[in-house]
Amino acid sequence: MQSTCSPRPWGFGPRPSRPRVLLPLTTRTVLLASFLACVSIALPASGQYLFETATSGPTGMTSGSGLLCDDQFYPGVNFYVDTMVILEGVGGHFQSFDGGTIFGAIVAVDGQYDTPDQPDLSGSDVLGTTLIPVPETSGNVARPLRMILTPGWYAMIFGSGNFGATSTSAGAIGNNNTIGSPMVYSIRQSDGLRTYQASAVRLFAIGGPPSGARFINPTQDAMATSSDGVNFAIVEGESTIDTWELPEYGIVERGILEFDISDIPAGAEVITARLSLYVTGHSSSPTYYPSLNVYGYAGDGEIHPSDAFELGDLIGVSDPVDDFGLIRIDLDGDFIESLLGDTDYLGLVAYGDDNGHSIDFRATENPYGGPSLFISYTIPGTFPVGDLNLSGRVDDDDLSLLLANWGAGRTWDTGDLDETRTVNDDDLSLLLANWGASYSPAPGDQAVPEPATLSLLTLGALALLRRRRS
Repeated sequence: MQSTCSPRPWGFGPRPSRPRVLLPLTTRTVLLASFLACVSIALPASGQYLFETATSGPTGMTSGSGLLCDDQFYPGVNFYVDTMVILEGVGGHFQSFDGGTIFGAIVAVDGQYDTPDQPDLSGSDVLGTTLIPVPETSGNVARPLRMILTPGWYAMIFGSGNFGATSTSAGAIGNNNTIGSPMVYSIRQSDGLRTYQASAVRLFAIGGPPSGARFINPTQDAMATSSDGVNFAIVEGESTIDTWELPEYGIVERGILEFDISDIPAGAEVITARLSLYVTGHSSSPTYYPSLNVYGYAGDGEIHPSDAFELGDLIGVSDPVDDFGLIRIDLDGDFIESLLGDTDYLGLVAYGDDNGHSIDFRATENPYGGPSLFISYTIPGTFPVGDLNLSGRVDDDDLSLLLANWGAGRTWDTGDLDETRTVNDDDLSLLLANWGASYSPAPGDQAVPEPATLSLLTLGALALLRRRRS
């Protein structure tokens, strides 16, 4: 049942009877499994909220208006996601008089006005829950609840007396700054009635596009040396790499490094690309310190003398180097993105200052460690049906996940590919039909299966499917 009756405010403050608070919620998840955990989660910058009903008002409150959130009233709100995202956690601006916990739940719904299958959230449309400790003075609190959301509607709902939540006097504080017109509601447990609430409570979901991060050591690094700047020789196996541009004195030394970037999907959007080097020596004059220039190129996993001439794309410059120790150089993410899918290797040329000053840094062979590259990225493209772990390819790992959740999975990452909230022959057929399919960077494009060798696990799954259908 549902009603659009006038808002029903609830006051907060110490009183003999427990306050009842209603909490808004909106989410609809169709992929990764949730986990119950009372591990803290950092509140993100505003750009990392998948959805929020309001920005925060003053915290530290012990009384005020808001919505009850207990075993009798479940506040919630429905919201829509238009692309695949990863939900990391849920929370809101809450306060409790007993310091107990409330639950946060994600429920699959069919539209903005749809309700959970069961008012007490006992249906199979509940995709995951988490427990959230609530402070006695109000604060913005959240806990991890990780799952993959495909495009569609979801409900985010909070309450107590269910899923292990213990609080008998929690509420969502209503002093926040509403964003738009969120349709916050409360589900009364005594009769299942849903009422919409005009209260400035804050409920939010944390997450973002599928993403990843890599710390990468060079597959190859060496020094290219020349006496004339034209004919280069490669020097490998040294503990340090020197960079020095002084051709008029017969000294040209450049560092060449190659990094394997093959496991970053084509179409990924690079957020951060940072080269770390440990400086072991540099020259300087009293008023000038050298900087290191870094040029990028499409590598091949090997170092050649001709790589020393790859100076067409300047993708990073260090700050002036005035001491020994670790330096970090931010690199051009757009350049790295341009290589993804076309080559497996990012090549870098470390080029010294044109004024003749030198910078030396540790090589991979150095016993104290050499260069490293950190790349973080998001993945805005299309994953093939059957890629349960979002690795960019449908393979044995995905099949293992599906078989391990046979008859029980409710989300994409546990094998429910057709969103029937169970894993059965139909899901197995979808996965096998896309065997070998890979990530498509163009939104809306279908990933096309590539020729792939069938493993023993795959052949066994095919035999199982045939037996069950015969």
